[in-house]
This record gives sequence, C-alpha cells and structure tokens, in this order.
Amino acid sequence: AGLVRGLGSNLSPAKRAEFAKQVYLWANESPADRNNPLNSFYDDRAQGHAAYQLDSSAPVTLDQLNAPGGPMVLTADVQRDTAMIMPWLERMEPFILVGPEGCGKNMLLTHAFAQVRGAQVAVVHCSAQTKSEQVIRKLSQVCATASTQAGRAFRPREGSRLILYLKDINLPKPDKYETSELVQFLQQLVTYEGFYDKQLEWVSLEKVQVVCSINPASTLGRYALSTRFTANVRIACMTYPDRDALASVYAAVYTTVLHACCEGSREWDNPSAAKKLAACMVEVYESVSRKFSPDEHRHYQYTPRDLTRWARGLLRYDLAAPGSNLLDTWAHEGARLLRDRLVDSQAQKRFDALLAAAVQKHFGHSVDDDP
Repeated sequence: AGLVRGLGSNLSPAKRAEFAKQVYLWANESPADRNNPLNSFYDDRAQGHAAYQLDSSAPVTLDQLNAPGGPMVLTADVQRDTAMIMPWLERMEPFILVGPEGCGKNMLLTHAFAQVRGAQVAVVHCSAQTKSEQVIRKLSQVCATASTQAGRAFRPREGSRLILYLKDINLPKPDKYETSELVQFLQQLVTYEGFYDKQLEWVSLEKVQVVCSINPASTLGRYALSTRFTANVRIACMTYPDRDALASVYAAVYTTVLHACCEGSREWDNPSAAKKLAACMVEVYESVSRKFSPDEHRHYQYTPRDLTRWARGLLRYDLAAPGSNLLDTWAHEGARLLRDRLVDSQAQKRFDALLAAAVQKHFGHSVDDDP
C-alpha cells in the first residue's frame, strides 16, 4: 500500500488503480478490496490488509454546512487521499495537489492541515497577475525576521512551523520563453530555501513548507508548470468522488438539513429520507453532467459544490409549516442552480424531464411544472 502511494501518487486515480493491481500481483499479496485496491492499507493492529470505510461517527453540523468550504465527511476516498499526503506534511516536504474544479482539494488540505500540531497556515489565492511580490508580502506578514550568522531569516511568527499554501499557481500566464515568474520563485524557495529581497540581500526560510493546489493544465485558463519545478516537489492527484461516495456524503448532509427544516416530521426527519433524497440528487447531477458538457458551452461546468449549495438552499425555508411541499421546494432549488445555466428552452425542457423522472422514480411524486 505504501509503495502504491509513494510511486503512484502522481498518476490519475484510474491509472493508479491499475498500478496497484500490478504491485499486489508482483508482491503476491491480496488487497482487502479487490474491486478497489486503492482503498486498501496495512493495519498495524490486525497485522494485515484492511479497507477504508465511511466514518459516520461525527455527524455534519449546521456550522460545518454553512462554512465556506462546506462539510467534511470522512469517506473512504477522503481517508485514502489524506493518508497519501500526511507523510509529506509531517516531513515538511513541498507538494502539489492536482484535481479538477470543485473536487474538494481545499477541503482535503484544510482537513490535513488541522491534524498537524503547532502549524500556522498562510493562504495565497493566486490570480493571473500574481507574482513573487505577493508571496513575499504574505511571508513578511506571518513571519518574524531573525538575524543569523548566514544573514536574515524568516521564521514562523506563531506556532512551530508555517505552511505556505498557494492556490491555483498555474493561473499566471508564462512569458514567450515559457517561464512563469511565480513558479520560478517557488522553485527557488523549494530548492534553496530562501530568496533575494529588493536590496539583493539573501533571506532564508526556516520551518516553512510550500504546499500548492492546481487544476489540470487542460482546464481553461490554466498553464502547464515547469518540469524543473515539478521535479523538485511531490505530486498527488485526486478526482471527483464516485456515485457511492457522493451518496454517502449527501446522505449525511441531508440528515442535518432535514432535521433543521423539518424537525419532528415523521416523513422527512429521519436518515432513510435523507438517503433517498441524496440518491435522487446525485442521479440528477450525474445525468446533467453527462447531457450538458463544457464542450458544448464553457459554463456547463457542474461540480459537487453545486450539490452542497443545493442542500444548503433548503435551510432558507420553513418546510414544517402547513402547506409546504419539500420535494417541490427541493426541485425549485435544483432548477435555480442547474437549469438556469442552460442557454435555450430546448435544453431547459430536457432538464425538466430528467428532474421529473428522478423524483418520480425515487418518491413517486410529480414535481410542479413551473420550476
């Protein structure tokens, strides 16, 4: 399991699964889950292979749901990806987390950072205009300057270590020589653990770890990183949760949402109703993602973030009031998030049909014809 993570972390999950099967075959070992070898790990207590399972011991709270990043549900995928990057955090090795828009990179890293004791996190949100100046300014804000025999040094102002987290470092466009000033500066930080200030005085970094997250270079507006930089850092790839993982996540989310807006309802305030509503929502999401592609229109980009907004939208309603219909309200919220992006009436009719079919299938209910 460690060999698969160490050598296969930069592979896509599909390719990593193929690599894992080959590694287990070479080692004459059997993973705990033959259908999903990536979810296998070595359990020291049991002295054998075990598989990651959904951890539902901590229910989702309203505060977590209303947080900017959304709630964190410890699915098997989350536990597996956390186990992949935690050794790098513990050893303070620089790394890049790669994944498509809205797949949960920020949530995963925030969850992992919280497990590092004594760590201060400084976040830099990169844009197309971000340069080294912004990174140096952030470092000067969160670090204290110390004088050493080798010259000036930046040390964490709070905590025993600093995690410098840069989001979307591949947004700045490279120049005609295929060079990004920001990326080259980060390469200098990683390679030499310091930089030259405006007075050409060397400033070293102590107890500072560089962590980056990016969307793939194939995404619109993103650019490939220099191989000179990527050769000096760890790389981990992640992707969207599969259907079962999404259903598990939003079943936990809807358990909290339905309890908040339908408290005391025999029909809705229970885990079974939350599970059915989550399954219906995931089915609609997957159907919409298949039928309306970004290749058709660039803004047809649907991600799990939309599902979180969809579930969160129900909290605005008092669905325990007489005459309230939860399914019609739920369908209305989904239409506002997904249907309103569609560019013509024909596409909107197709969406209405698939939404109505999903609700009819799971609940035997006919949604309001006027979304």
